[in-house]
Amino acid sequence: MARDAIAFGILASFGVRISGTILGIITQQKGLASDRATLGADIATRLHLISRYLEQLRPYEIEPDVSELCRELLSSLVVLCIWPARFKSPKEIIVEECHRQLVRLVAEAGQRSLRNSVLLVLKEGKEKVEKFKVGCDTLYNRLLWDGPGSTEVLLESIQDFLPQVDYHSDINACLFKTLELHSKCQPIRHTMTTSNQLLWHPTRLHLTGDSFLQNSTVSFDFFVSSMDMNLWQSFGLAIPKSYTDQHSLEAPSCANNQRSQVSDSDLESLLDSSFCGILEERLYTSISLHSAPGYRLRRLRKTQRDEHLLSGGCGESLSTVLQQYRLTAKDKIILANIVARAYWQFYDSELMRGKWTNENIWLMADENESERKNQLPLRAYLAFQFDATSDSLEDFLDDPILKHQCPRIFGLGALLLEIGLGRPLDLMKTLNTVPQMNRYYNKAKCHLKELEHEDWRGFTHKVVFDETIRNCLESENYVQPPKPNASTRRSQSTQQNYCDRTFEISKRRWRLYKKVIVPLAWLKRAFQNQSECDNYITKIESESYARDTPDPQSPHPQALFHTGPHVVAKNWLQYLKTINGRVESDRRRKNISKTIKVAVLDTGYAITTPFFQDEDHGSRRLACIQGWKDFVSGSETPIDEFGHGTLMARLLIEAAPSIKLLIARVAKSTKHLESSQDKIAEAIRWADKCEADIISMSFGFPKEGMGIKDAIDEVYRRRKGSIIFLASAGNSSYDEETFPANDPAVIAIYATNCYGTFAATNPRHQDEGPHILGTFGDNISEDIRGEMDTLFPRVCEPGSSIATAIAAGIAATLLSYATVLSSLVPIPSKPETFQPLWERKGMEKLFHKISQDAGQRRRFVNPIPFWTGKGDIDRWCDMHTVASEVLRSSNKYSLENKAG
Repeated sequence: MARDAIAFGILASFGVRISGTILGIITQQKGLASDRATLGADIATRLHLISRYLEQLRPYEIEPDVSELCRELLSSLVVLCIWPARFKSPKEIIVEECHRQLVRLVAEAGQRSLRNSVLLVLKEGKEKVEKFKVGCDTLYNRLLWDGPGSTEVLLESIQDFLPQVDYHSDINACLFKTLELHSKCQPIRHTMTTSNQLLWHPTRLHLTGDSFLQNSTVSFDFFVSSMDMNLWQSFGLAIPKSYTDQHSLEAPSCANNQRSQVSDSDLESLLDSSFCGILEERLYTSISLHSAPGYRLRRLRKTQRDEHLLSGGCGESLSTVLQQYRLTAKDKIILANIVARAYWQFYDSELMRGKWTNENIWLMADENESERKNQLPLRAYLAFQFDATSDSLEDFLDDPILKHQCPRIFGLGALLLEIGLGRPLDLMKTLNTVPQMNRYYNKAKCHLKELEHEDWRGFTHKVVFDETIRNCLESENYVQPPKPNASTRRSQSTQQNYCDRTFEISKRRWRLYKKVIVPLAWLKRAFQNQSECDNYITKIESESYARDTPDPQSPHPQALFHTGPHVVAKNWLQYLKTINGRVESDRRRKNISKTIKVAVLDTGYAITTPFFQDEDHGSRRLACIQGWKDFVSGSETPIDEFGHGTLMARLLIEAAPSIKLLIARVAKSTKHLESSQDKIAEAIRWADKCEADIISMSFGFPKEGMGIKDAIDEVYRRRKGSIIFLASAGNSSYDEETFPANDPAVIAIYATNCYGTFAATNPRHQDEGPHILGTFGDNISEDIRGEMDTLFPRVCEPGSSIATAIAAGIAATLLSYATVLSSLVPIPSKPETFQPLWERKGMEKLFHKISQDAGQRRRFVNPIPFWTGKGDIDRWCDMHTVASEVLRSSNKYSLENKAG
């Protein structure tokens, strides 16, 4: 690659100058023979045209035969300009030496030396001049030639790095529909769930950049896991290129790289409609599947696939990888190749139902690589978004106000930009309106300038990577000619409209291939001699971060947010406390006195526990509790016989120690909850009178309780929507969302672990329903668990109760931040600007803003990246966007329209 680029660059840089020198000699030297003058003029003309032509090309646009001609002509050019220099023979002149000699001649020796050398050759070296002319003519004619197959010449030179021969889009459709059909969980017959409420098993496609293309089939590697992601089963799906050929199918490549034919006798039907049965046991092998009519599957009786098994767990999202792993120039180019080639391959397929973002592209460790604890293989996997029909990016939007009219191509550019910079940029979270899209386009252009100024430690072709991203961000590269006017469009048939759309997408896709896929493949050639087995990325050591992180009790919490992207997932509660401390420090500094109040409706709290009686911190923790009301026995002294309320109160104080708690005891224990609905209704009205901002309810009922419903509606109307109700969605996978979580005025909270994996005990949600929200409901620290288990056994269990209390703490911290944010940024605004965040709709949208996509219409509410990866201005923009959206949609929330 280096030799090609140098030869090409020298001719483009020096050709015009040397051409001018030759023409000057011819016009000034009267004694020069006419045949030599004519020969020199022809050479000068050809050399000038060649140089101008090469100046317009990019290195990755040069065909291999052109590169060879450039090298040969450069050798002759050195002889022409430096003759009689002492070279053993022109064949021994290397490109690097040509470069050095020409630079010395033109820059150091000066124009006079160049003229003397060329003149001497014209007078005495006729054979060399004629040979040089032949080389000029050959290269010139080749550059002008654009006949049949000219493009294929280039593609053949990098065919090992490009997607293999493209296949029909029906193959992609078959892949998606087959997995959509079979990845659904089996219904449990003795429950009340119906078939249209089934969940999909987490399913991920191995993004190889191209699929295994064989004589009659296209093969894909994909992985399906149990709902808790503890086990990933490896599959290979072979889909016939011709649907009429369902009998003679070729098997995926075996370990010995031999291909064999598969007959019907080798295949057995997969009787189960899903993968549930296969996932019940750990097979520790890859399974070969073949497509059958009706999107059914047949299984190869004997495994003939290479072993490729993934370890348990959800892996690392691309967002996490960009923050926590070290990526070299080689890693970035390989990763960009993988993502871009797969994006192109599935450009107009069902896999584009949901946006491809840094949250649904994953890197995962192999089962047999447990010794590489801080490394990941550089292989990417896409999480299938079977139900993300409303989250897709359009291929083309005919709106002249848009700065980029191809959102889908912009989305790829945003991904490549994140990979190049090595950090998530969140350029694709909300691309729903023209102003949003234009805003993110402007941000992307600024980040591209930032990337262009980065140095990749001597990687000389980074400019090509920069240009590739620029090719994505320039909408003009893909805009089609003006469309027919409205009357003409109305007269066209539906079939013709479909054909036009298909043609436009096909054309855009081909341009994407030439402007993005080809240059990235050309860049990868720089690493073609390095073993693919060595492609591992290493996690940045987190010890330095832990060592530099101050005590959360420090009076200077600002220091906790130095750069800090390396978050240890299991320390999530400590990070929430740190975030809250940072906000409270800003509030004290700006003299903000308004406090956020959270009402906890539960079993009370035990004031005698070690947590509240701690010698150092007990008094401060008790000071967080501003109100107490016992609706069970009327006790003036705080009491909790069950322990559930104590745990909820403790978690809230741990997560957000600056807030004020209002604790209402509404039931003695779980078994008394059903008969305590009137007390819950009273507690809701009491919390309203105490001016609570948030009401947290870590309980649920199978049916709606009218008393509670009336209390919620009454308070909601009196507050004009400015109060936030949170409730646990439930802890039974057999049931639907419980009440009051399913009330339109309430935000339902589901449970996840510290990595964002939704708990298997969560209630089922409808396939076509709104996105659900989940947050930390597991991985409680051992000190909390140990203390609670000693005092109240079996209370500190993972689930949506814990998640609801944590969600209340997160919401309280966000509201506290909203009270001070306007004074932290140089943007003219008032504190009431963020008033919509006190509404259910506003907080729900804000939860979506700070959450990550967990697939299957689920969002993981994790505020840590919102604080560690952004500044006050970025957070102001995000929160202001949410508030503005709420104001635009409605000034008064309607209970009948629960947003998704």
